[in-house]
Amino acid sequence: EDHIQGPDMEQDVDYESFEDEDVEAGEEGLLELKSLSHFARLDTMVTVVDALNIYDVLASLETLAEKNIAGMTGNDEETDDRSIAQLMLDQIEFANVILLSKVHLMKDASAVEEIRALLQKLNPYAKIIVPSEAHFADVPLSDLINTHLFDMEKAESSAGWMQELAKAADGGHTPETEEYDISSMIFRCHERPFHPGRLAEVFAGFGNYASSVASTEKKSAHHGDSVFSGVVRAKGHLWLASADARPIDLHVAGRHVQLGASEMPFLAAVPREEWDDAFE
Repeated sequence: EDHIQGPDMEQDVDYESFEDEDVEAGEEGLLELKSLSHFARLDTMVTVVDALNIYDVLASLETLAEKNIAGMTGNDEETDDRSIAQLMLDQIEFANVILLSKVHLMKDASAVEEIRALLQKLNPYAKIIVPSEAHFADVPLSDLINTHLFDMEKAESSAGWMQELAKAADGGHTPETEEYDISSMIFRCHERPFHPGRLAEVFAGFGNYASSVASTEKKSAHHGDSVFSGVVRAKGHLWLASADARPIDLHVAGRHVQLGASEMPFLAAVPREEWDDAFE
């Protein structure tokens, strides 16, 4: 008898009850289950974003291993240390459809439009659905089911930051100011490294979020804010004055900032006779 126990219990499956055609023999005679793609088509990746707490999640340092404001749970409740901001952004960037929830509880229509614009910047290819009724009553199922939107190759390059880099590679990216002050830019400099102390001071501004709609009247009072106040996503490689051998990988998701030495060293740090082996 097949049975899978509840979500708080370990899965218990009787493999002998699967049909013969659902199982293949692997190495050394071990049985292997076929992947889900043999039986079902992945049609649409839908991400639901809470309009009431999106900025709270971005500003949070909470992880999936702890009780968090978004109620997210990880693969392991004790050891999954992924940040909730990172998980939310990953889901937004990978989605075909982004469904904004609790819009009917928002009093400011401009704030809703700002969130919609932010989501579109994070994932230019996604369809953004903004319901006006509670419980998605005005969202037709045809917008979510049997859309044939999912394409793995496109999904892997759908993130907004990837699109901006692609534009730059083609010579088409220019810094822009868009509606609700949501914009993107690419910074490149090969002439001098970052000073580690001054760079640390700049990073202190990450995670300082306020709706641009709500803070319009306060902008003049915040001239001293960090240049990274309000930055949602940042990725790249840094040349740090105290680390000449390797680039430093930078990964920012909301308030969560990750810095680490890149696996690939600078070409100048590798003996010329080893270039072919090092960069194969």
